[in-house]
Amino acid sequence: MLIGILLSFEGVPQNAIYTDYFTVSIAGIKRLGCMTQILRNRRPFIDDTFLLLSAGLWNFHLRTA
Repeated sequence: MLIGILLSFEGVPQNAIYTDYFTVSIAGIKRLGCMTQILRNRRPFIDDTFLLLSAGLWNFHLRTA
């Protein structure tokens, strides 16, 4: 993420669309619950696995809804 770069006047509406999309996606992933809980498992990369699984399930939900 680049900090300190200003958007052009034309880029502001497009950025608002992306922001809304990512906010809804993150909310959908958190809705599944496994990303909102504290992970106490000691397996390596388990948090990445949960994130990929949650994102996949949320995308499946959006496509079938």
